[in-house]
Amino acid sequence: MSTSKPFHHGDLRKELVSVAREVIETDGIDALSLRGVARQAGVSTAAPYRHFDSKEKLLAEVARQGFEDLHDALDRGGQSPDPFQSLLDQSMAYLGFAMANPRLYRLMFASHIDKTKHPDLMEAGERTFAVLQARFDPATDPHAAARAIGCWGLVHGLASLAIDNQLDAHVQTDGGPHMRAILEPLVRALMAH
Repeated sequence: MSTSKPFHHGDLRKELVSVAREVIETDGIDALSLRGVARQAGVSTAAPYRHFDSKEKLLAEVARQGFEDLHDALDRGGQSPDPFQSLLDQSMAYLGFAMANPRLYRLMFASHIDKTKHPDLMEAGERTFAVLQARFDPATDPHAAARAIGCWGLVHGLASLAIDNQLDAHVQTDGGPHMRAILEPLVRALMAH
C-alpha cells in the first residue's frame, strides 16, 4: 500500500489563494511562504510553483481578489436611489470590509507588491475605485475627480485609523452609529457643489 498523497485538488490555484489569505489574516504577511501554503493545502512543496513562481505573485493574487471582494461590497452598498445615502452606505461598506479583513486590507494597499508588475491587480484596484468615482458626475461637477479622490482618501484614512486601534479611545469602531456619525457630514460636504 502506498503512503504518498495522491494529487487530488480540482482547483489548486484557488485553494492556494484561499490558504494564503487565511495565513495572512491569522498570522500576517511575513508569515506567508509558498512552502507553508503547500503544506497547509496538503500538496508537495513544488506544487504551488505551477501557479505562482514567487511569493509576490501569490500575494498579488490575494490582493487582487481582495479588491474584487471590496468592489462587490461597495456595489452592494450603493443601492439606494438617494445619491447621498448611497455614497454613505458605500463608505460604511468600505469601512466594514477593512475592519473585517484588516491584514488583507493592508496588503491591498501596501508596498509588499510592485503593482506595476501585476496588471490584473492594478485593474482590480481601478475597477474598485470606479465604483466610488461613479458617484461624482464630471458632466455636472468640474471637480468630480477630486471629490472622488477626497472620498477615497477620507474613507481609507478612517479605515486605517480604525484597524490600527487609533480611534478606540474616542469612539466605538464596530462599524455602527459612531462611524456613520463621523462620515455623514464629511460625505455631505464632498457631495455639495
